[in-house]
Amino acid sequence: MPLTTQAQAVVDAFGHQPGVTAQQLQNLQNTLNGSPALTQEVNDAVAAGHLQRIVPLNNPHAGGEYSPQDKEMRLPLTMLTSPAHGSYQAGEATFVLGHELQHGFNAAEKAQASARFGQELTAVAQSPGHQHDYTAPIGNLIAASRRDEAGAEISGWNAIVSAAQKDAADHHRPAPTLQDIYKQQPFRMNDFIDVDRSHVPPTYSMKPNLEVDANLHMATSAKNLEGMGQNYFDRAGGLGHNGNSSYANYYGANAISDAIRFERHYNPPQPGVPAHELRVDMANLRLSPNIVAQNGIDLGSNTTPVPYVDRSSGTSVDATFRHSATTHTYQPIAPLPSGAEPGVTRLDQASHPDNGLYRQTLDAVHRLDAQVGRQPDVSSNNLAAAVAVQARRDGLNEINHVVLSEDKSKAFGVQGDLHSPTKQITEVGTAQAVNTSVAQSSQQWQQHRAAQPEQQGQHQQQGQQNQQGQQAQAR
Repeated sequence: MPLTTQAQAVVDAFGHQPGVTAQQLQNLQNTLNGSPALTQEVNDAVAAGHLQRIVPLNNPHAGGEYSPQDKEMRLPLTMLTSPAHGSYQAGEATFVLGHELQHGFNAAEKAQASARFGQELTAVAQSPGHQHDYTAPIGNLIAASRRDEAGAEISGWNAIVSAAQKDAADHHRPAPTLQDIYKQQPFRMNDFIDVDRSHVPPTYSMKPNLEVDANLHMATSAKNLEGMGQNYFDRAGGLGHNGNSSYANYYGANAISDAIRFERHYNPPQPGVPAHELRVDMANLRLSPNIVAQNGIDLGSNTTPVPYVDRSSGTSVDATFRHSATTHTYQPIAPLPSGAEPGVTRLDQASHPDNGLYRQTLDAVHRLDAQVGRQPDVSSNNLAAAVAVQARRDGLNEINHVVLSEDKSKAFGVQGDLHSPTKQITEVGTAQAVNTSVAQSSQQWQQHRAAQPEQQGQHQQQGQQNQQGQQAQAR
């Protein structure tokens, strides 16, 4: 099944894009020709008008993109580049093409979801009650994105299966097995296939939350959409501005920005009238305030921070959304909790002298959370505060990494590169640290500061730096 004249013209035009080599164009052509399912999808997408261009991708944190506004698919050129030694392997490109093409077919449904989102935001913003809870509308939009991404993954699977079947037929081999499918692109297929390596040879089986027919084709059934939502959308990802975001946080940043704009539009400030209470249950939505902020909260022309109430912990917690569309940084503001000593500034308050060290440590803890697949929570804040205080005790000025011991009983704060012989390390017991509140650590910080006069601290720090310099020279 060849490409239609119109579809071939779109592919040929890719070869005239800046930076595209003849080799990359040929590899794209061979990839499409190697999967009948892909060929059909490209023909259908071009005929439907939602694929008009294929262009190079400039986003380093995406494997591919589809723009419904520009009706174009964006592909990383490295994916289409033949290795210096060996032959070009089409598995990754086959999967990505199938995935991104499906986004085009899903665009109309996504547009409907966006329209419903606007209606739901309007209803909340115009509701007469004091509390304006935007959790449900934001959750519905994220759920629509989850279905879209899950469907795109299924399309990528079918493109891979089609390529494996054509290759087997062309070479007069038996129909491909799950092992053959897996070997097409192991990284992508890990979301679909379980590999049992407890014996030799290993065995391959579909993940229990997925189903395929006798020809290994995967339908976009409710079970498969939910399964790929779990296997792909819900897991930690490398998306967003800093490459550390899950899909939920990636889509959540824009959804929160829209909710704030609707709230402000329908409820402008009025003298003597209290503002409505904006509420978002971040944990219910699987959103991290830190990662959402790094992805970019856009408050528009009015960048005044927006207070909101988060009930993630079961009790109301005052928090703030800040404009971060340009800074891509998280700046937490926490109220003084009950039981904390009046007059003791907390590490997580902007006015604290060591708030910068705390926030740097918290960023490192959140990266650790992402690596182990957990959502940041109060324990993350507690650990960051404990590490920051111990770092000051040990004479460290910054924390670039937080890592756990093999048995997770200890947490290490690292100043400098992890692999540098001149790095400095501070250590805390993990269990004690996560159970020591930020308020308690703040008091410990103050006690340490009082016991170490500023001049003495400067002399000690200078002595440590001199000693470290001598050690570095000795190495």
